[in-house]
Amino acid sequence: MSHHSPSLYETLYGNFTGGLDLHQVSEENQVIVSVLDNMQRILNTRAGSLKHLPDYGLPDMTTVLQECRVRRIN
Repeated sequence: MSHHSPSLYETLYGNFTGGLDLHQVSEENQVIVSVLDNMQRILNTRAGSLKHLPDYGLPDMTTVLQECRVRRIN
């Protein structure tokens, strides 16, 4: 794979998020769409959802805010 190719995930499925076929996107833009797709997956996943990747995704913002309040009080 060159540095201008989509991720292994997208290559195996043959499309990007939303069913956009890999061949509908120019080679130059495939890496950009791939990065955007991966960012979207990360941002739409809550940390701890994947047992094998506990840090993947965003933390629960309620917990983050509660921890900030506790630190501010102490």
